Amino acid sequence: QSSMDTPAIIGALKGGKTQQEVITIPEGYTVEDIDALLAKKGLIQPGDLVHCAQTCDFSSFAFLPKDTADLAPRGGKVEGYLYPDTYYVETDNFVPKFFIERLLSTFKAKVLDPDAADIKASGRSANDIVTMASLIEKETRNADERPTVSGILWKRLDQHMTLGVDAAVRYVLDRGNQPITASDLQVESPYNLRKEQGLPPGPIASPSLSSIEAALHPQASPYFYYLHDSNGNIHYAVTNDEQNANRAKYLQ
Repeated sequence: QSSMDTPAIIGALKGGKTQQEVITIPEGYTVEDIDALLAKKGLIQPGDLVHCAQTCDFSSFAFLPKDTADLAPRGGKVEGYLYPDTYYVETDNFVPKFFIERLLSTFKAKVLDPDAADIKASGRSANDIVTMASLIEKETRNADERPTVSGILWKRLDQHMTLGVDAAVRYVLDRGNQPITASDLQVESPYNLRKEQGLPPGPIASPSLSSIEAALHPQASPYFYYLHDSNGNIHYAVTNDEQNANRAKYLQ
């Protein structure tokens, strides 16, 4: 009779290795999306990651926004800075705070450090670049469109026009991908980019590298407007009249 019981034998066979899970965070995900993904994998209880994003201390990450007064509470100040990638995690001792810190560190290593010179050259803050990149991420269907859309949005910003990006309203109202209503567009919020000039207070999702590159290197064009038709093709316009004509033609 062996003195080892079954769990001990299994433990010995596994060589003490803990179970690993592969977590792939898609580009354009929000803190809430990542929370749902981790909960589905059984790593956390629903809401654990969101709660940590809102309440855990991330002051050691100096690049996170300092002015949090106007930030939408839903993603805390880490929204937009959780680098989308594939991560291997240990299932036994999964700690939301450590996971967020890992994603923040990866963001610094993959974005802020290599792009430091370009961010400085842009004359804009890193938070503005990441915020714009998150808008570009949500407003485009593929990487090819991103530099042109970036050029349009920066031009609108610099000419004190409203950006008109409805993804930001959808974000602050937590609408997911549902259609937004006329009353949604009346909401008093710095994220309502139909009414408020400027960028929203912070990012609305984790942008891809191509959206960050587009935010840093916008493509000049004569356009001020764009829209996607029902097939996902983009149509640009120089004037509001052209945009309205495109609306009538492509958004039936």
